[in-house]
Amino acid sequence: MLVYVSDRKYTRPVLTLSGPSGVGKTTLAKWLEAERGFKRVRPFTTRSPRLGEDLERSYKFVPRGEVRSYIRENRAAVVFFFFGNFYGFLWEDILAERERDLVFEVYTKAIPHFRKVFTNAISIFLKPISSHFLLRRMEIRGDASLAIQRRLSQAYEEILFCEQNPLLFNAVLSVLEKTATTELSSEIIDLFSSLRRG
Repeated sequence: MLVYVSDRKYTRPVLTLSGPSGVGKTTLAKWLEAERGFKRVRPFTTRSPRLGEDLERSYKFVPRGEVRSYIRENRAAVVFFFFGNFYGFLWEDILAERERDLVFEVYTKAIPHFRKVFTNAISIFLKPISSHFLLRRMEIRGDASLAIQRRLSQAYEEILFCEQNPLLFNAVLSVLEKTATTELSSEIIDLFSSLRRG
């Protein structure tokens, strides 16, 4: 799962959103950026874009050879392997926005590694109330049925990981199918503000 962790450290508080695929991490991160002044650090990935995916705002889609260059040239902060693809973050994207509050979407099991670099990360786990909610989200975004089954299985593993490692997460927020983005975002901002003052 883990591929690379940089030796460099980033000590400013940052916000991480973790949780199963389909729980709404990217939606929340984009809303926090658009409405509340956070800067979403766009991850890179070697996976193919989904049908209708915003190529300018979702991920940086890169070939596998590019990831090897990022690691070799010490440009990557963290790189991990998930569902057959690489995901990670570049130092240049992080440092370019270091005066702003940064928000990252991080694979749940990568949080302990992420925290080795981002030493003051405030980590929030988004826990879906039901698998039906995740199933509907994945179907709406056009995931293939086999991918959906794999991701639902992975969702249980991520929830279990969170429950078994409570000290890695500053908060666990339950996500209902009808939970409003604004409502959840306000709760996240309140948590981030109070923990950052800490």
